[in-house]
This record gives sequence, structure tokens and C-alpha cells, in this order.
Amino acid sequence: MSEEKPKRQCKEICKQYRAERPNNGNRYSNGQVRCQICEIYMTKEGCKDKQGNQATEDTKDLFCKCCNYRVRSKPRNRIYKEKYQEQIDKNNENDSAPMDIEELKNFITAEARPQANYQFVIIKTLLENNFTTTKNILVDALKFYNKDIEIYDNGRTVFSVLEERNIITKSDDGNYSINLDYSVSYFDILETVSLCNQKIYENKIKTNPDYFIALGPWENWNHTIEHQPLRWGVADSTPTNTAIYDLASEGDIVFYYSTKHEPIYFTESGFFGIGIIRKKEINKEEKYWPEERKTNRAYFTHKIYLDTIKFAQSDTDLVPISTGLPLVKGFNHITEGPALNELIKNTQTKWNVLLQNKSESSVNYWKIAPGPQASDWKIQKALGLVAIGWNELGDLDGKSFESIHQKLRELWPSAIGNTSSQFRDFLSIKKGDIIIANKGKSHIVGIGRVIGDYQYQPALKYMHTYPVEWLDTNEYEIPDQPSWFITVNAVSEEDYKQIMSNKISSVMSTDEFETLIKRFNQDRTIFNQPWHWPYYSDHEKIEQRKEFITKFPSNEIQNITIEDYALGLDDEDGDKNRSNFSYMLEQKTRTFGHIGGTARKFGLFYKRDEGKFWHHPSYQNKEEAFSAILEQIQRIVNAGRIFVENHNVQQLSNVIDDTSNFIIHRQIRSKILAVYFPNTFLGITSMKHINNLLNYFKIPQKELGDNLTQKQFKLIEIKKAHPIMKNWSVEDYSYFLWNTLCAKPGQSNDTDEDTEENTDTDENTTINESQDEILESFDDVSLRKITSKEMEEGVNKILEDLIVDPDTIRDIVINLASGRHIILAGPVGTGKTELARKIPRVFWTESGGYYAEEHTATADWNTTDVIGGIMPKMVGKNPSYEVQLGCVSETVLKNWESENSIKRVSRMRENKSSHGTWLIIDEFNRADIDKAFGQLFTSLESRQLKVPDTNKRGYSEFIIPKDYRIIGTLNTADKHYLFHLSDALKRRFAYVEVNSPERKDKDHEIYYAIKNAILQLPKDDYSSLIVLDDSLDKKIINKEKSNKEFVRVVEKAYDVLDFVRMSKPLGTAILKSIYQTMLVAASMSNNFDKVLDFGLRTNLIPQLENISSTNIETIIAVFYTIPVDFFKKIQDDSSNKEKYKDDFANLLSYMRLSQGHQEQIIQQFVKGQIKKEGWDDLQKRFEDHQPLKEELFKKSLQSLLKTSTMI
Repeated sequence: MSEEKPKRQCKEICKQYRAERPNNGNRYSNGQVRCQICEIYMTKEGCKDKQGNQATEDTKDLFCKCCNYRVRSKPRNRIYKEKYQEQIDKNNENDSAPMDIEELKNFITAEARPQANYQFVIIKTLLENNFTTTKNILVDALKFYNKDIEIYDNGRTVFSVLEERNIITKSDDGNYSINLDYSVSYFDILETVSLCNQKIYENKIKTNPDYFIALGPWENWNHTIEHQPLRWGVADSTPTNTAIYDLASEGDIVFYYSTKHEPIYFTESGFFGIGIIRKKEINKEEKYWPEERKTNRAYFTHKIYLDTIKFAQSDTDLVPISTGLPLVKGFNHITEGPALNELIKNTQTKWNVLLQNKSESSVNYWKIAPGPQASDWKIQKALGLVAIGWNELGDLDGKSFESIHQKLRELWPSAIGNTSSQFRDFLSIKKGDIIIANKGKSHIVGIGRVIGDYQYQPALKYMHTYPVEWLDTNEYEIPDQPSWFITVNAVSEEDYKQIMSNKISSVMSTDEFETLIKRFNQDRTIFNQPWHWPYYSDHEKIEQRKEFITKFPSNEIQNITIEDYALGLDDEDGDKNRSNFSYMLEQKTRTFGHIGGTARKFGLFYKRDEGKFWHHPSYQNKEEAFSAILEQIQRIVNAGRIFVENHNVQQLSNVIDDTSNFIIHRQIRSKILAVYFPNTFLGITSMKHINNLLNYFKIPQKELGDNLTQKQFKLIEIKKAHPIMKNWSVEDYSYFLWNTLCAKPGQSNDTDEDTEENTDTDENTTINESQDEILESFDDVSLRKITSKEMEEGVNKILEDLIVDPDTIRDIVINLASGRHIILAGPVGTGKTELARKIPRVFWTESGGYYAEEHTATADWNTTDVIGGIMPKMVGKNPSYEVQLGCVSETVLKNWESENSIKRVSRMRENKSSHGTWLIIDEFNRADIDKAFGQLFTSLESRQLKVPDTNKRGYSEFIIPKDYRIIGTLNTADKHYLFHLSDALKRRFAYVEVNSPERKDKDHEIYYAIKNAILQLPKDDYSSLIVLDDSLDKKIINKEKSNKEFVRVVEKAYDVLDFVRMSKPLGTAILKSIYQTMLVAASMSNNFDKVLDFGLRTNLIPQLENISSTNIETIIAVFYTIPVDFFKKIQDDSSNKEKYKDDFANLLSYMRLSQGHQEQIIQQFVKGQIKKEGWDDLQKRFEDHQPLKEELFKKSLQSLLKTSTMI
């Protein structure tokens, strides 16, 4: 008779999924299912698939969550089957006409009841693609919005469902269309797309996103609404916007704002939409925006595609603007603060959009091993990341889990289940999650918070990474975690809290220790936790030793057979032999100490799975090995006998601790002594725990070296000196020490193993030569973002000493804060180097700012000058080698306490506190950039700097600090060097131009040039020549108190430089040099015209050697003749007008003519059509112009002209 199967039972779980009878009475055609066991109709939410996962639209075989029985989704009775099909056909017939937009909205918000987001993804993708697209595009969209799950059969079922509902139709060519009335407005389309997006992003809004504002004219907004998918663009010509673009990432939030430029749609101010960044793309070919299509040129190359969540169509629906938000045309980043908080609150109130939903704002916990036994922990901690291997997979960014799973199957077919689940967990990690970095199953080395998205870093040993802020990098012991044998584990919040509560981080106080001594003295059974050593009574101790000594007496060691010694053999009855020497020493004499580790510690054992003995490789066969083992055991016993007589610890240690003479482990040697000579030798045999005990009792270990026996007797001396413990047996003392200071929660009570290996350590010959005083140490952290208040204060501080565009300063600071290094490019003398010096000092002042160390590049530079290398030197008469650090490695090292790159330090640099050291590379372009900096580019990517060294590895490795920056300078005339490089430099360095001051800043520029000229001259009183007005609101020359003739030539010098700048841009430093020469010359001569001439000739002529001959002719004409007459003659020569066109334009600009007027006159000039009245009008504008009186400057110009015409 067959065994009766147990009946399935209804657990009443199904009641929560009960489905009401639909109006048309047909349950199956309305998507309901029937469970025969529970006798209930319910929705598919009450179903699961074969694997027990929640059923989706694509699930074929449905099972009841309540009773686990297969449910029915179609009628089985023939009559009802016909009615079912009739109803489906009727639905199709009734729904054949195109829907209007309101019907589609109703379907999305009320009728659709899918388990996944597939239907909404397909609908919105069709709407964004002009109602029609291919199946491949739709499937790609499904995969994009469902990265965490596999799309079964490419979503075949969902296509069928939507076709049955007449939402979509399939054409003969296989493309799909949405069945919608094409007369619908663009606004209605966007609103419908936003309804779909609300469903898609339900419970999926990014945790702790960054927030941005896209701000521009309604013309652009209207264009992208009519040409979906919706997007925003950033011009690559605006460094501030591109730097903010770089901050944004997938899932961040963008608010939509329209300016009040005509045409307008909204009459009130406010945000009219909000979207989530779907993807970013740099496309320099597409002409999408109206302006781009008109000019056939792509301006807004940095594109952001947006999934609109909410869209207002009237003024009443606008979200109000909060005070303090950045509202500048382009792309703005909203920093954390009251303004953002108010905006989030207003968005929720006005639009009912929760920007931090409950499920995603919750924190998940993950255990990740940073290499086997935390072997890569030092690197990962220093770089601020957590990383795993499986490097063969390549970059996972943008790949679906389905494709990753397939690749895993190809590479590691036998481990697909293990690896696939780990990668599913790893790719589920999000910003804000907590990472536990573990070392084995019972140690934590770090606890941190994820601060960014997945990053693939091919320069690292383990390439798949997440950036992490490590909150705690102490090592802790925790209860043993059985599941922590794989790299990635999800950890429940409850388990995380339990682990954190059990981690052992503090050392027992002296008072606590003394209290336990007194308790243990009264009651030997106080230690009763699973991880404690069990306590044995005196009788049990005697019996344990008696059994062992009876079988293996000390005077018959040589009579032990290999079968009596080795683990792994069976006894006569075929059972596991538990009476051999090795087993009894380890397991049956625990009162004398516990030992752990593998069977190899005994030097020989039987491998049951292979049917043969393993023996120490020092011997040819098991017989030789076993003979040596017996001799060693006898030697140990003999040494113990001698010690009992003479108590000479050193003599005992000379025998027992000489590892080179033993193949049995030191723990075995120690345990043999403890068993054969009771109440004499300590039962704790692990060197790790012995060292910890010595540290607790503050016993110096340096002189004890690696001698376990000597260390054990140091601990026995503690016992003998204590008023209570001196009366205990050594066995009880060992038991007490272990259970108070060694045992940890969750740890096995027999874990007392250590390794006995001689390890070679690399000698690191690289020396930190910085002798600057260390102020304090701290953990390595990223460069902090500057607040708007700090930004403005810093800008104003720099403007006290430099003439520079405030936006240029802001661009530099934003790029530095976003992780970029900087190339400052501009004309000679614009203050690039001084700006590079000041910015690190002026900003980030809460920690002392940064000191920027300067190095000037040369044509001879190579990798040694930048990274470092090994250089020969003579020591006496003998050749030797030393490590020479390059400018990068030298400055990087000054940020660390030592070469191990573990602790950051602040130092005194030039008598000022400095949070760190940066590097300025002046005249960057002088070096062969590929040859000198090629290796640096790779190092900047990985933040690992490998410097050639004379150690065993051949290099020393430094970590580049997270806040370390390089600022290079480049003359504008040489910026073509930058663009001849690959993207390697441009990807890591932001290019910021520092331009010459404009003419409107004339008075301020003269003030700063004079001020800095005086500061660089020997101390003297120049007040008889010039007096400066230093008041905050002026910063100009006090012309009333200054020598008026000297002021005249000072202003004339500026006028000459101002005109020269039209041909060759030059910075304020050139003007300062001119004034410096003039100040010195004026103190020796009262002829100020000669003073001016000398200043111009000495400082300006060297800058004009490469300008064109027509430029030089024009300078001579303007400052030594009547320039209008010069160009009137040029017009009369029909062959030269085009040649002098630009120089004539410079003259008109110098005369302050409007742009439109200039263009008109230039056209007349080129055509030879300027009449006498026109020339007379120009001459009138030049009436106040006074030529230079001294002609040495003119002669120098003429010499240049002669040279240029010869060339």
C-alpha cells in the first residue's frame, strides 16, 4: 500500500489577495486566478513562481503563496473556455479604435495592475519615440529600468497583454506602435510620460541624490517637450557648467525653470517640472537645439536625459522658489542647506512628490572581504573604497544583470550559483549603505558608508569598486559568522546590530581584572559561555593526564609506532582512531591547554581521502619524518626534565624555541611540556594570544624576540607575584587568563592556533625628507565642497591682490572641489602662478588651507623628475645608488606621516599651518608631456604612485591623498600643446583660461601694478612720485597727492600696453615690470618721458619679438605719428588694405568706437570708400592723443620691424 501524501492546507494568507467579481462577470479575462485548495479567486499579487519569487506579468507557472499549489489563470470547462475567448475577442473588437489621451492616462493610473513596471516602460518609450519604435528598443528600455532582474523571454508576455488590451499594436515589419489618437498635444504626451515615470520610479528614487536646477529660455524647454525624450544641454565652452555637469550622475534630481525671456509660457516665477537623470552623454555631432540647427554647429555637447516625474501646465501648479537657490542660466548644483530643505518640502506639498521614499532611504548592510584575509585592506582603506575581483568581467557600468550572469556562466560555470548571487548583491549596493570589511569569519577591519556609485578601476588589483567613507578602521573580533566564507554577503539590520554589540574593542580594566580574580578564586565555574574553555575538576585533570601518560610514558617515546602517533587512521574495529598520540594530545588533555590549526602541525598524518601519509617535505619519506618526530619529542621531554631540576628558562628556550630543529609546531612542543610536567608550563600556546597578554600586562617584548617559552614564563612570573593567583595551579592560571583576556564571543573554545613562519620584510629605502613640523594627524578625506559664503569671501580676498575675473576663480575652485586637477592657461603675466599659490591658501581655511609647492618644468624633464627613480652616486670611491623622488612623489609624501600612507598629517609650511601639500608645475608645456607625465596620468586615476626603489619589490608604493591637487600653468601661445595630447591629460585636468584685464579695470590695474612693483623694490619712500589710495572701495592712485607728471607717464605706459594687447595679450605682470623700472629710473632722473621710454623699451620690446610687421608698424604709427594719416595712405594703396584690416580694426577699438560703427568703417576701408569727411571725423577723435616724445622705444620697434620683414 502506497504511503499517503500529506494534504495541502490553506493558511488563510490568501485572503489579503481576494479579488472582487468584475462588472462583466468574467474573472479570468480580467487577470484573476483561482486556487483550488484555498477555494478563492485572487489577484496575481498572491502568486509566486517556481523558485518562490514574486510572480510578475511574465511568469508562466503561477503558485499560491498560501498553500503552494498551482493556480489556474484560464477556465478549464469547454463552455467557459469559449466564453473566455468570446470575452477576449469582444474586448479586442470594442477596443480597436485609437484611444484618446485621457483613456490612456486612466489605464496607467487606475486600470493597470502589473507586478512589475514593464507596461509603463513600454508605453512611455513609445510616447518618447513618436508613438512607434522597434521591439529591440523597447526591450533595451525594459532592461535599463530593471537592472536588478532578468527580463524573461525579452518581455514577450507583457507585449501580449498590451496587445490584448489594445494599448499597443504590432505592424507587419515587427515594429510596435501605441494605439493613440495622434492629435494629442505635446503637453499631454509629457504629462502621460510623467505618469509612467511615477510608476517606474515608485520606491526606486535614489538614496541621498544630488539636486540640480536646469534653467533656460522657454524656447529651449518647448523644443525639448516637442522633441522627446526630454533633455537638457551644457555647453563645453562654460567650465563652470561642465564642472557641475561632472558632479551629476544617474538618479540625481533636476528641477526645471524657465527664464522670463520672450517667448514665455508661465507668467509667474517657479519650478514647472522635476525629473530624474536617466543618463548622461557627450555628443559633439548632434545638432538638437534651435540655435544649433540654425548655425549647424553643436554647442550644448554635454547632454542630460531626464525622466520627468511631474510637470505643471499652469501658474497655479508651479513650485515656489526658495530663497538662496542658485538661479543662473545653465545648469546649477543645489548644495545642502535650508534652501534645499525648503524646496523638497514645497515639492512634496505642491506636487505630492516624495524625494526620499521610505524603502530607498533605508540603509542596507553588506559584508565584503577586501581580499583573502583582508590582504588588500591597506590599499582599499587608503583609497577610500571597497573592491572585489572577478576582473575578467570588465566594466559592469550600464550592463544588465542578465548579461553579467551569462558572462559569469561562461567564465566560471561550476560556481555560477555562488558568483551570480554575490554579484546581484554587489550591484544592489547604493549610496548610503553600510559596508563591513571583514577578515575571515571572526574579524572586522573596517566599517564605512558608501558615498557614490559603482566604479570600474582597471588600475587596481580588484577592479570593481564603490567609493566608501571609512568611519571606523579599527580591527575587532566578533562572534564567528558561518556564512562569511564568500566575498559578498547581505547582512540584516538585526544581525548588524548584533555584530556591533559583540565586537570586542576595549581592554579590560585593572579593576575589572582584579574583581574577576577574586570571583574565580571563590568559584572556578564562573566562565560558562560557549566560547570559554570548559573547566575540569582536579579529578578530571588527573584522569586526563593519567590516560595519556599510561599509553605514552616519557621513557618509552621511541617505542611509539606510526599508527600510534598519526591522525587519520582507523582503529582495529574500523572506527576513527581516537587513542593515538596526536589526537589525545590535542583533544583528550584539554585541561593542559588547547591547540588549533591543521593536522600538519604534527609533522605527519594520514590523508584518508588519498589513502596515504602526508609528511613534512624536509624528509624523503614518512619513515624518515616519523623517526625525526620521535627524536624531537624525546628532546622536548628531556629538556623539560632538566628544567624541573635547574629552572633555567634560557637553557630551556634554547632547545624548545629553536624552530630550525623541529618539524612539529611550537604549539605541539609547548603542549607536550604542559602534559608531561603538570603545574609547570603554561597551557596557552598561541604566540598571538601570548603577545596580547604581555601587552595587557605592559611587559616589554623586544628582548624576548620570537621565543614562546620565555614569553610564557614572563606570564608565570605575574602569577607568582600576585597575592591570590600565586596559590593557583598553572593549569587554573592558564584557564583564567584565556577566559578573561583571550576568549571572544562566538569564537570556538578550541581556537588557539598561530602560524610559525619566518617572513621576510621589504626594506623601504625611500625616506621622507620633509623636516617640516607635524602638527596633527587625521584620516584621509576628500576635498570639502566650499559653501557659497566661503566662495565669495575667498574671491574677494584674492581680488585684493590680483586683477582677475571672479568667475575664473570660481571655476577653479569648483573644479578642484569636484576632484579635477587644473591647467591655468593665459597670456604671459596674467598672474596664473600667483593665482595657483593663493587659491589653496585662501580657501579651505578651516583647517589651515593647503601649501602649494612650486616646480618649473624644463625640456629635459622625464618620469624621474615627476615620479622618481634610482640615481647613481659615489660613496667614497665606490659606486652606489639612491632613490630620487620626483616633484609629484615628493609632494604626495609630505601629506603623510610616513611612507606607509596610513595617517595624514598637517605641517608647518613657511611658518603657517598647512592641512596638506599640493603641487604647482609652472610652464607645464616646456616638458615633453607624454614622456614626463605619461605614468602620472595612470597614477592619478588609481591614486597609487609606484616609485622605483632599491628594495626587493623594485618599487615603493605611495597613496595619492584624496584632497591632493596639481595645478599647472600654460602660456596661451603654447596651449596647442594641450590639444595635441590624448584625452589622458584633459580627462584629469580641467582647462581654465586666465585672461588679461579689460580696459574698464584700468584704474584698478594701475593701482595693483604700482603696489606690487613697490613691494618688490628695496624699501624706499616713493611717495614723492606716487601715492596709493588703499581704501576698500577705491584701490586707485591718489592723483591729487601724487606727482602729476609721473602720473601722466604711468597712464601713458598703460595706454601703450593696452594697445599692444590688441595684437598680443599680455598680463598685469608686464605692466608691473614697466612700473618697477620707471620707479627706479624716476629716482635717478627728473625727465619722466625718458623714464617712460626706458620702462617700455626694457620690458615691452622682449614681448613683441613674434608679432607681425603690420602690428609693429601700427604701434609706431599710433604712438609716434598721426595714425589716421597712416591708414589713409594704406587705403590709397589698393594692394595692402586687406593686409592691414585687423590693425585698422585695432585702432578703431582703441578709439572706443562702437562695434557696429567699427564694422561699417572697416568695410569702407577694405573697399577704399572712406572719404575725406570720414578721415576727418576719425582725426577729431584722436585730437587729445599725445605721441611719445623719446624715441629709444621707437628705434627698438624699428629694429624689430626690420628683423620681421627679413624673416
